[in-house]
Amino acid sequence: MRKEIIKPIPDFVVYLCMLVLGALIVYMRMESYLKFIFLFVCFSAGFLYEIWIKKTLEDSFINSEDEQNRITRLMEKASQVDKISFNPNKAEEESKFLFSLFQEFMRAEKLIIWIRKDKEFKVAFAYQISKSLWSSLRINEKFVFRIKSLNSPQRLEEVFSEARTDKSSKIAKSFQSFLEKTGCNWILPLGYRGHLSGFILLTSPRVKLTNLEKRLTLLVCDLLGQGLKSKELEKEKEKTESQLKNRLAGDIRGESGSVQNLKKRLFDLYSLFQATEVIYNIKDKERLFFMFAGIIQKQMDSKWVVVFLPDEKSGDLVPQNSKGIELSSFHPVVIKKQSKFFSWVGKRADPFRIYDLERSLKKEKVTVSLLGLGIQLGCKLNLPGGNFGVVFSGEKTEGIRYDSTDLANFGILNNMATLTLKNIKQFKIIEELSYTDSMTGLYNYRYFYKRLSEEIFRAKRFGRKLSLVIFDIDEFKVYNDTYGHQAGDAVLRQLGKFILKVVRSMDVVSRYGGEEFCVIMPEADDKECIRFMERLRKSIKDYPFNDEYLGHEHHITVSLGGAIYPQDAVETDRLVYCADMALLRAKNTGRNQSVMFSSEKFVLKPTS
Repeated sequence: MRKEIIKPIPDFVVYLCMLVLGALIVYMRMESYLKFIFLFVCFSAGFLYEIWIKKTLEDSFINSEDEQNRITRLMEKASQVDKISFNPNKAEEESKFLFSLFQEFMRAEKLIIWIRKDKEFKVAFAYQISKSLWSSLRINEKFVFRIKSLNSPQRLEEVFSEARTDKSSKIAKSFQSFLEKTGCNWILPLGYRGHLSGFILLTSPRVKLTNLEKRLTLLVCDLLGQGLKSKELEKEKEKTESQLKNRLAGDIRGESGSVQNLKKRLFDLYSLFQATEVIYNIKDKERLFFMFAGIIQKQMDSKWVVVFLPDEKSGDLVPQNSKGIELSSFHPVVIKKQSKFFSWVGKRADPFRIYDLERSLKKEKVTVSLLGLGIQLGCKLNLPGGNFGVVFSGEKTEGIRYDSTDLANFGILNNMATLTLKNIKQFKIIEELSYTDSMTGLYNYRYFYKRLSEEIFRAKRFGRKLSLVIFDIDEFKVYNDTYGHQAGDAVLRQLGKFILKVVRSMDVVSRYGGEEFCVIMPEADDKECIRFMERLRKSIKDYPFNDEYLGHEHHITVSLGGAIYPQDAVETDRLVYCADMALLRAKNTGRNQSVMFSSEKFVLKPTS
């Protein structure tokens, strides 16, 4: 449903009201000092409206239908940002796409994107800016230190007023000259949690952005920042593989044994490359640790492998994954945070032999337990957030000791697992941004449709039922017209949080669009569905929604429609259509109602 903004009152109406009210006060019978007070209050209110309230309304006033269409276009484009590859061969195509995006966001006239290269920032994309202006320009990390703390688009003069402390430096002069020639006046950081992967400079006539524009712009910047971080991880991976190739190639050249030995070395090299590739392409954290233990066992030719990870409550390292041995064999072993062994491993970067540990560490209880279980090798596994785990390997299947090549391979595989964990984290962030509605924090339509298709497939496979509920806020347009779009946004945000408290843990809640919401209810029949709809309807009706701008409490009502798989529909689109028809019936029969779809009461249109 469209949202409209309160239009500012014309100047002549404000002045006329002030004049009439002032005249009435002058001719009223009251003490002179009271007349003076009332006149002061009257004219102060008029000037306050002109200086502050009117300016705020003018900044936010836009045609509601055009705005709704614009938001739809922007969200469609923003969902494609995660496909940007920063590939030089696609620079023209991708820069054109990003320019069109920021042109609609901020009326951008020029655009240039800088990305991190080691400790410098270099230009990746530029649009409507001559290459001669930026081809030789480099910016070091220290020069842009203030950008790291930004959490929204900012005007350039606000950011670099403090950063350009040394105006005589070559970088400062070159950058200042660049800004003057291009007219860039906005900066957008591309990064996550203090890690600056790049930034965008824009030339735009806009002086300020609306809250919606800021949210959408930040979504795009987050997606671009995660894409850049993923590319950095990819380069780390390539660097690790290059080091591996060079080292093993050197081993092969120095091999004085038979042709058979040489072939074995080549096979080992190929096998190790395959293992690193498998590890890096895993996208699930739990699956990574399970697969990682198996790969270590195979590559190291060890009898078994166990992975110790931090306990969520205590932070102690406890066994959580194993291969070749029952995990229960290690349950008595806990590496306490206070132990010397824990501190020593935390400072250690390379793999180590347990039997080569210094005497003071060998006397520790945990070390004695590890040696007693037959552990021979260990290596720290760096985890996101500054934590770490430890990967332990038992003896070789042939009973021989691990040599220096084994230790090097062990370290390479652990490094690859560390890179993969970082990559999984970036992937999850991008996925979350792609599937989350920025206003309510609920899933968006893109995720809703994907998940509904999956749940219908699961229900079909196991012969179970599935309920779908679609509901929307009654007369939300009237609410927006009365209280303004900011109050309407506040209601949507509060409603999103409230719904999550009412539904079951297995239910999937999404924002369908505008003021419409959906709930997917696995394993729920028509009786459970109607009970849920009535409970939700009554709960929302009684819930006080707080207006953070006016300080008032408001009450709203919702209309709900429900449909059941497989009795109403067996396909995704048809089930959505049935629930939508039930919602329409609830709307047309008085609102604030719950209606279940029934094929006897509804005439379905054929689908193509």
